[in-house]
Amino acid sequence: GTGGNAGNSGNSGTGGKSGNSGNSGTGGKSGNSGNTGTGGKSGNSGNSGTGGKSGNSGNSGTGGKSGNSGNSGQTGSSNNGNGGKAGKGNGFSGSNGNAGGFDFLTPQDQRMAPKDPKGAPVLPSQCMEDEECRPCFVTAQASLDKTRANLEKLRGIYEYTHRFTARGQEFMSAAGQAGGGISQMGAVAENMKVDAVLEDFDNTVRKKNNELLGRLKTSLDEIGTCEADYFNNDDWYLRYGAMYYQFMQGHYGYASPATP
Repeated sequence: GTGGNAGNSGNSGTGGKSGNSGNSGTGGKSGNSGNTGTGGKSGNSGNSGTGGKSGNSGNSGTGGKSGNSGNSGQTGSSNNGNGGKAGKGNGFSGSNGNAGGFDFLTPQDQRMAPKDPKGAPVLPSQCMEDEECRPCFVTAQASLDKTRANLEKLRGIYEYTHRFTARGQEFMSAAGQAGGGISQMGAVAENMKVDAVLEDFDNTVRKKNNELLGRLKTSLDEIGTCEADYFNNDDWYLRYGAMYYQFMQGHYGYASPATP
């Protein structure tokens, strides 16, 4: 049954055990485990499903052990099978937007998790549905997806670093005020050092952010080339790619230098 147990359990042999015990159902396990022989063990146990494990492990013989154990399956952004998880297939995450489909620990973790930017323009493609053009499109699209994921990872690192640093500086300032006098002056001096290091970090993020946006534009140009070569759609980038690039530039402008 669904989420239920089905099987037999029993004993037979000299000092040994033989029988089946297992769970069968959706989201459960199906397999055999048992013992047979004189002082020996034999049986199978395993899990099967996409993103899961499939194999046998067991012991057989008189006072000896033998068997196989292995893992097989595939993992991806969306896994579906018995005991597996089905994701939304957004290119970044699992069923709950987090890796493996697990819930986020805090709202801040959820906010920093890689995700598709809200309101992003659609990128229609004729190549995606065409067998001859698809190899060209798949290569360019894979590069685009990788760059988008890296932009999101960089955003998460940037936001976490600033949030962590701000809390540390608040604590240092509070401790300095509590101590008063020299302690407060020392806290101010240390916070100034932290600000200088944070500025260096921001410069590194800006450099990497611009690099990734450059790769994003290159991937969009490659998709436009595929559309032009196979469907004579020479203005694909002007109609769709440029708008998407401008949106991504604005969305990832968080690391831009502050205006005086």
